Amino acid sequence: MDEVGIDQKSGKTVVDVSPEFYRPAEVDILMGDASNAMDVLGWNPQTKFSGLVKMMLEADLNRLGNQANDVVPRTREEVLAEVQPIG
Repeated sequence: MDEVGIDQKSGKTVVDVSPEFYRPAEVDILMGDASNAMDVLGWNPQTKFSGLVKMMLEADLNRLGNQANDVVPRTREEVLAEVQPIG
């Protein structure tokens, strides 16, 4: 991929994409650790993991619209009711 950002006024290259920083399209494991944000910034999550899963399911079901019935043979409420709090 030869993507370059060039300043139109000066003609100077200001952004040059380097393939060495590409990441694979599919990543097998994604893990995060928010402890640094908690320790340094005093940040605390306001959404529990189960709430995040529920939001993601709702977004997917909304995006699918009526097609969701073809993919998920249950009602939206039945699917969302199965998301249980963890821990």
